[in-house]
Amino acid sequence: MGKLRKPLWQRVAITPGLGVDTMQFGCSELALCEGLLAGVGEVEARRQNHDGEIELLVGGGIFRCLNDAFVECTFPDNPKHRVIAEINGAPLLSVFAWLGGQPDVVDRAWFRVSLAKGIAYDHRSPDSASYTVFAPGHWDSLLREGP
Repeated sequence: MGKLRKPLWQRVAITPGLGVDTMQFGCSELALCEGLLAGVGEVEARRQNHDGEIELLVGGGIFRCLNDAFVECTFPDNPKHRVIAEINGAPLLSVFAWLGGQPDVVDRAWFRVSLAKGIAYDHRSPDSASYTVFAPGHWDSLLREGP
């Protein structure tokens, strides 16, 4: 019999600028792995992306560390799998629509981003849409670089 797959994320509690669920931005990769193991399950894969970030794949979520510090995580928001976002305890019907109502929102290159809330929505394709929750300052240079 094959290995049982851990359950996928169903809901994530976001505290803008601080982190998700019990995992705080800035914690070490080891502390992040321990938090994920306690909350969701074992890390299914570990890889390095083109930006030099270490990516930890767990239950459909992707958690990223840079220089041994937790800096961002991405969750699916598409017909195949949708992770409900709760921001400061309030569940959102649509992360994309909620971001559109933020006063600092920027729409650029198929991303809708609020630096103040630390959330970006990738809407390049409805079949693979997702949102990323990031640490303060982590996306600042990306928005300054392009039109």
